Amino acid sequence: MTELVDDVVPPAVADARPSRRVGRGVTVTVGIAGVAALALIGWFVAVQVSLSNVRIAYDAAPVRCDGANVGLYSSDDADGTTAEVPFDDRLLSPVVDVTQGMLCAVRLHIVNTSWAEVEVMTVGAPMMGREMSTPLRALHVNPNGQTRLPDTVEGSAEFLIEGGITVPAGGSQTLLVVIDASGVRDGLGPCIALRPSSPYVVVQLAGLSRHVASDEEDGIWYRRGSAAECDF
Repeated sequence: MTELVDDVVPPAVADARPSRRVGRGVTVTVGIAGVAALALIGWFVAVQVSLSNVRIAYDAAPVRCDGANVGLYSSDDADGTTAEVPFDDRLLSPVVDVTQGMLCAVRLHIVNTSWAEVEVMTVGAPMMGREMSTPLRALHVNPNGQTRLPDTVEGSAEFLIEGGITVPAGGSQTLLVVIDASGVRDGLGPCIALRPSSPYVVVQLAGLSRHVASDEEDGIWYRRGSAAECDF
């Protein structure tokens, strides 16, 4: 007798091959992340390049004073006659004869040659902090710099520019650092000259900031005593 047996269907075997759909999804995700990372790097570089194109410039008369004489001085000059020698090849710098009660303004121009406008957030005056022994004292910055920040550890006086000052792309902005001579601090003795670093600024673009210093040759000399009285 013949026994009838139902057809046996073999069990299904799972496909061990990876899903092409999942692989494509991972590839797309990684690609988007890579593009985003490159875009972020490009943005960061562009902002840094823009900030690096901001500098400080000075005109022919960077300091003006009431109550003190302003002249020219060279650190290479031993007899104080450099200002009277025509076509002299030595570098001349402004010099202020420090006098009790004087009021001076150092004028600096923030020049922006980048593609984007930047904001001036802070202005600093080196060696004019409250703890310095010299009589020079920074009072405020015009415009919008009446709020004084804590002095830096290096002895710089710093001022917050309220709301920031915009320097347009391809433009400039002039600031005045107002200083006086305090008789309480007399660390600048007779016949002594010093040249602190000129003011610096902190500029900002898109949440990133940069410290912009003046060139070393743009320093202003301050001296106690005239060239006639001292061996300058």
